[in-house]
Amino acid sequence: MWTYVTEHHRARETHLSVLARMLNRPAAQLRKQVLVGPTEDCAATLRAYSNAGIDHVFVWPIADTEEQLERVMHDVVPLV
Repeated sequence: MWTYVTEHHRARETHLSVLARMLNRPAAQLRKQVLVGPTEDCAATLRAYSNAGIDHVFVWPIADTEEQLERVMHDVVPLV
């Protein structure tokens, strides 16, 4: 799952726009499908997948790989 955890609105929109162009999908559609955005939004997305029966998710950081993997594990996962 594409991943970039950020509390900065501009960074979120930038990464969503890049993904939208690359995947030929509307950014609004991707918002609820990928882990791009604030910590709580990312946790809510993971909870939705979990509630749908998904028990394994592979994360693929868009940038800043090590930092993003740490953020997912330390900031997002505990909220799920």
